[in-house]
Amino acid sequence: MKKIIWVILFFTVTLAYAEKGFKTQYSETDTSYQIDFVLTNWDLEVKNIDNILYQYISFSNSTKTNKKGWAELPFISASIQLPAQKNVSLRILSSEYIEVQLEYPLLPSRGIIYRNQNPDTIPYRIAPESIIDNFYPGDLTVMEEPFIIRTVRGTTVRVFPFQYLAKEQTT
Repeated sequence: MKKIIWVILFFTVTLAYAEKGFKTQYSETDTSYQIDFVLTNWDLEVKNIDNILYQYISFSNSTKTNKKGWAELPFISASIQLPAQKNVSLRILSSEYIEVQLEYPLLPSRGIIYRNQNPDTIPYRIAPESIIDNFYPGDLTVMEEPFIIRTVRGTTVRVFPFQYLAKEQTT
């Protein structure tokens, strides 16, 4: 049985303008799949909440992390069709990054907000345990367990293009 390797290649952030905020490029060979994610449009903005200044990453068409009290960071998901009977694994070929020193802490997540809750009553609070000397989230990519819909087998790849070092206010 051949083992298929997933290959994710990160590019340096470019400041070209695209409607989605990112582009994906997909290619495959007999033994590997490659997905390239290119960020095209993001920005750091300041938000004043209850007289406390926070910065947040403005990035369209993305989901955000929702660990209550931890930085609210955008991430990207892509679902990919897999061959019917082959094992797959995820590997990052290369990644490049830029460090940005923030003036204010990143906006914390308020956690999952349910339909029966009023979002205006849930405060923004930085969890003391989130002020660590490690990047959050720890993984740049995550591959979910394969799934089957009708006769199609697939998986979801999540990419975290932004990480936050809370202790030093660096992203």
